[in-house]
Amino acid sequence: MKQDTFKRQREKQWQSFEELLAQLSKRKHVKAKEFPLLYRRICHDLNIARAQNFNSQLIERLNKLAVRGHQLLYKPAKFTFKELAQFIIWGFPHAVRKEIRLVIISAVLFFGSLCGVFLYIRAHPESIYSFIDTRTVDTVETIYDPDAETFHRPRGDESDAEMFGFYVYNNISINFRTFAGGALLGFGSLFILMFNSVYIGAIAAHIVNIGFSETFFPFVSGHSAFELTAVIFVAVAGFRLGWSLISPGRYSRKQAFKRAAYRAIPIVYGSVLMTFLAAIIEAFWSAYPMDSTFKYIAGAGLWVLLFMYFIFAGRKKRYVSAYIED
Repeated sequence: MKQDTFKRQREKQWQSFEELLAQLSKRKHVKAKEFPLLYRRICHDLNIARAQNFNSQLIERLNKLAVRGHQLLYKPAKFTFKELAQFIIWGFPHAVRKEIRLVIISAVLFFGSLCGVFLYIRAHPESIYSFIDTRTVDTVETIYDPDAETFHRPRGDESDAEMFGFYVYNNISINFRTFAGGALLGFGSLFILMFNSVYIGAIAAHIVNIGFSETFFPFVSGHSAFELTAVIFVAVAGFRLGWSLISPGRYSRKQAFKRAAYRAIPIVYGSVLMTFLAAIIEAFWSAYPMDSTFKYIAGAGLWVLLFMYFIFAGRKKRYVSAYIED
């Protein structure tokens, strides 16, 4: 191929890539799929120019375009509060609504199992030890004992901060394990989801059976909306990974898994934010002594707000990201 012919055929694509680089350097939103495709073509053209020994000016131009493209494609993302706000207002609820079927399935599995175990242990109190080990049961009874000193006075600031750190570490680590479990054809995510469901249902039933409801339910009412919903959502993200391996469609399993991961990542990020909020409430508000009725009202209000958020948030404003595609 002659250089003039090669340049004439490719010039339009090179100019498009140069314009795209200019837009990205100014942090403008662009189509998510356009940049990687043009970048690959630039690299391909650079290899052709070198193989054909075209003049140094052309090779240098293509090489600069390839270098700039590589730097933009692989540079660490810069955090801005504007992007975080856009993600919260539009990106996260949009990503969840795209997986509404998996959300419904996961919610039914989680709350169905929770209620089933709760009702069973309520009817058969001695069966608690078939679900939870004796040491854990004893610990839970100690924590929620109405006569315990912790329920008659607030914790110190240092204790609150320590508990906050523990809740963040423990719950977010569970989130990521649940998501990663999707790589096991989704069964890892299913196992962790069901384990948490059974555990919570068993503990709640046992607490009611021994008459500690007055300390347990006011405590969990405040943070349950964020924490339980986050558990369900990360399971949804894991199921998306697992399903891509079971039914990759017209893609190879590797390609399908990568596409599923990009689709699921916004849900994981949003779930981590929800878990973080749950940890703040649990550490600094849930254990604080106050009227139980107020805590129940606040907890119910958070559930309502959460439902409204995922139903209505971000339906009008468009937001383009590397992970969320229509």
